[in-house]
Amino acid sequence: ENTTTNCSSRSIYRILFCFLLMPFYVKIYMPLVLLYLPCIAFLLLPFVPGHGLSSPGWLLSLFYSIYPIVDPLVMIIFIRDYRQGLLNLLRRAVLLRSAEDSTQVVTNSRIEEKNNNKITTSTQRNWQ
Repeated sequence: ENTTTNCSSRSIYRILFCFLLMPFYVKIYMPLVLLYLPCIAFLLLPFVPGHGLSSPGWLLSLFYSIYPIVDPLVMIIFIRDYRQGLLNLLRRAVLLRSAEDSTQVVTNSRIEEKNNNKITTSTQRNWQ
């Protein structure tokens, strides 16, 4: 009975350990894919015999500029507290924007009503 509990708890710990290591694996392979491999390809492709291969320079600078943006997103996506904080921040921004839009519509309609009332009163004065 004790050995089955140990085996089941070990398998649970193993699954949790793998799940916790996944963001770190992604963070390890991200510079490899976005920085080192494009740089190596940029440097070595012109020396491939028999082929006139070369990589465009803008592609290397694209990968170098994408990496600082994508790198923190990995941790934000994989860590629950950061992910929930980002979602709450986005929800607040959307709610604030929708509230500002609705108040702007209400304010604009009140201004239009006031302008219409001024126009009607001024035209009534002119006709009298």
